[in-house]
Amino acid sequence: MGEKTSIAHATIILMIGTVISKLLGFFREIIVAYQFGAGSISDAFLLTNSIPTLLFGSVATVVGISYIPYCQSIDNKEKIDYFTSNLLNIILVFLFAGCICVNVFPEIFIKIFGGGLNAETHDFAVAMLRIVVFSIIPIIVSHYFQAYSQINGQFQTTALFGIVTNIIIIAFTVISRDQTYYLLSLGVVIANSAGMLLALYGIKKLDYKYSFVLNIHDKDIKAIIILTIPLLIENIAYSLSLLVDRSLASYLDSGTISGLSYAGTIGNIASAMVIGSIITAVYPTLSRIVAKERESLDFNLVKYSKGIIFILCPLSFILVFCAKDISTFIFYHGAFSNSSLSVVWESLICYAVGVVPAGLQTYLIRCYYALKDTKTPVFIQVFALLCNITLNLLSVKYLKHMGIALSTSISYLIALIILAIMLKRKHKVDCMKRMAVITLCGVASALIAGISSFGVIQLLDTEALIIRLIIETTVFSVVYIGISGLIQRETLLSGINIMKSLIKK
Repeated sequence: MGEKTSIAHATIILMIGTVISKLLGFFREIIVAYQFGAGSISDAFLLTNSIPTLLFGSVATVVGISYIPYCQSIDNKEKIDYFTSNLLNIILVFLFAGCICVNVFPEIFIKIFGGGLNAETHDFAVAMLRIVVFSIIPIIVSHYFQAYSQINGQFQTTALFGIVTNIIIIAFTVISRDQTYYLLSLGVVIANSAGMLLALYGIKKLDYKYSFVLNIHDKDIKAIIILTIPLLIENIAYSLSLLVDRSLASYLDSGTISGLSYAGTIGNIASAMVIGSIITAVYPTLSRIVAKERESLDFNLVKYSKGIIFILCPLSFILVFCAKDISTFIFYHGAFSNSSLSVVWESLICYAVGVVPAGLQTYLIRCYYALKDTKTPVFIQVFALLCNITLNLLSVKYLKHMGIALSTSISYLIALIILAIMLKRKHKVDCMKRMAVITLCGVASALIAGISSFGVIQLLDTEALIIRLIIETTVFSVVYIGISGLIQRETLLSGINIMKSLIKK
């Protein structure tokens, strides 16, 4: 009973922290858009802010995914502390060497990640990259000690990290101007350094004993590297996909990188919270079914997918039909221009198309994890990311920024289809046809609701943005729920039950 209470308490802390952190991160994006619009400074900031993660993301993979389960297999605290110190020291040497390399040759990295930048944006990016690259050190150290805290049942610093860092970054963004643009990057470094101090404070009471050791031949280091190889392959493919996205966007008009980033932020905020909450509620049940009632997995997998589809279909279509109004309401202030707004809402439409397949892809991956199969989804995702890169290269000439966003959505669909096929072939779980039928019903209901809301807006012909948004979403919701009640009553009830369970949790 005590363990369940502890897990429930940790879950509540993490969920609250995640929601607040995401909202602050979204507000941070809005402030950047208000201060600098979608132009050279915002392009340079968003590009350089992503480069440290792209370069050193594999280190975060080791820390975030492999470290915790490996430490749990070690039953001696002294060995855990020794292993933790050794791995940390190896990582720090690697990170310091990488940061120095980037500072000595920043132009090379800017050329790789944004070869099409104009001269002004390029100069901004070089100056910003020299500063912001050092943020990766406190980021990795923070995540490392957060993982150590989690092993010992402490989750507060993990929940607070995003809140603290986003507040500091927002403060630096507010005081930044065109002449002091470098404060944006300096704020990121200071914010993550504060987060690192928070993480260090978190392990203060855990009696962690640091050792000054650097042994790359240690058997535990070799073991964790082997454990991480499949995840590293996925991480490299994901980084390569982002690299191609940003690099192609840099050859388009100034502000395209910012516009794509802002559109992606809207889509991620809208879908990630919903998907994350639903998966959190459903995943333990799937794991229990796999362990105790394996023969009913097909039925339950489809059953719970109904609620996910019921929620994500209208979310996707609302983002499609209301893309321009939503983008205008959020970003069209301050230095944001009309041309920049077009990039955002056009990209948002293309990203919104992938909301349903992205959600179902995440859902099926969790099913693989419940079946203790972690390799298959990794290689499927790598293949999908390579498809994304290919589609980017083929479409960017004709569709520009929309081609980049649409390629991402199509890659989600490719991954979803392959995941479903392999789930049947490898684990004898047949869900593809039934989930496809439910999805088509949801898409049809959402399409009718979208057309209805669009028609009502055209008849009313109102110019008030907030009123138009309220009317659009209200009409859409009423029509969608009504049609769902007629043609897919079980899906409607599943969606309502999942929302009830989330509220109770």
